[in-house]
Amino acid sequence: ESHQMYLEQQFYKKLENLILFINNDLKKDKRKMIIIISPQLLDLKSGNSENYQKFFKKLSRKIYCLDLTKNINNYGNYKKLYFDDIYGGHFNKFGNKYISEIILEYLKNKNII
Repeated sequence: ESHQMYLEQQFYKKLENLILFINNDLKKDKRKMIIIISPQLLDLKSGNSENYQKFFKKLSRKIYCLDLTKNINNYGNYKKLYFDDIYGGHFNKFGNKYISEIILEYLKNKNII
């Protein structure tokens, strides 16, 4: 159901407006919003990540968005990056190390750090 919400304007427009509202508030304090999209193992297994990927790609024209989905898919056996649990939503120490390197490179490329 959550993947379908990215296709329905009434839902994705509210989410976009909320994110932009928060971002504008942060700008007042000279801070930057960075959204990092970290897919759950179920997202990767189902192949339903396209909907949220399109949403955040479009949003990335307005704010900093780093979608880790492609990076994780390109890892190879991405299951090795996650804890073995019922949902597979959390990275293990290998996953955390892998994504931390990607995040650091992103922050450097965007001149955030």
